Amino acid sequence: MATTAGVITERAPAVQYACLEERILARDQIGAGLVLYQLLKQGRPVTEIVRETVRIHVSTTASSSS
Repeated sequence: MATTAGVITERAPAVQYACLEERILARDQIGAGLVLYQLLKQGRPVTEIVRETVRIHVSTTASSSS
């Protein structure tokens, strides 16, 4: 029987990603860094963290370029 890591199958922590989005939109580099550090300490997959960070940045750069 194959087992998978619980972290990978677990839902993304929506509250922390909302906080990350808030810190990025506020251009708070220290605050965003602290949230990212917490996510890494929890063992969140790096690909998940990067995906969410890119999603947040794309929404801000797409609206500011028009």
